[in-house]
Amino acid sequence: MLLLLLLLLLLLLLLLLLLLLLLLLLLLRLLLLLLLLLLLLLLLLLLLLLLLLLLLLLLLLLLLLLLLLLLVLLLLLPPPPPPLPPPPPPPPPPPPPPRLLLLLLLLLPLLLLLLPLLLLLLLLLPLLLLLLLLLLLLLLLLLLLLLLLLLLLLLLLLLLLLLLLLHYYTTTTTTTTTTTTTTTTTTHHHHHHHHHHHHHHHSQ
Repeated sequence: MLLLLLLLLLLLLLLLLLLLLLLLLLLLRLLLLLLLLLLLLLLLLLLLLLLLLLLLLLLLLLLLLLLLLLLVLLLLLPPPPPPLPPPPPPPPPPPPPPRLLLLLLLLLPLLLLLLPLLLLLLLLLPLLLLLLLLLLLLLLLLLLLLLLLLLLLLLLLLLLLLLLLLHYYTTTTTTTTTTTTTTTTTTHHHHHHHHHHHHHHHSQ
């Protein structure tokens, strides 16, 4: 009877274990799906960013072209004034401002280039953090799974030990019960030796 009960317990435990494993597998599947979705979102974001960058680059190219045109125009425009030789001495101070302006104009595209890069970095940082967190979660889940498996194994081992002990105990108890019955019968027959027998039993 005991053995049967133990076997039933074992079966129940095994069933529980199977259910746990199934649940864990489902959880893992869900996590994987989430990861895939996140990756897809990341890819989409990256694509969008790339498109933005391309647009910005195109704008920059246009700006550069405009700058070149301006430069050409500036270069082409100065030749006409030379016919007037008297005014050259006073105008020397004004030439520096155009240079500064040109520098500023040249710097502008660079700044524009840097801005999208900064934006990209800002956008990528949280995404990277999210990915890291997900990875950590996965690792934790795996660890939990391992722990559960170990616990299950330990439980099984304990059950087996209990079974063995019970089995051993049952076998020994049956033999001892038989011996006790025989001793009781003998004591009934020899009433005088009852006391002696009693002492003997205690010594055992």
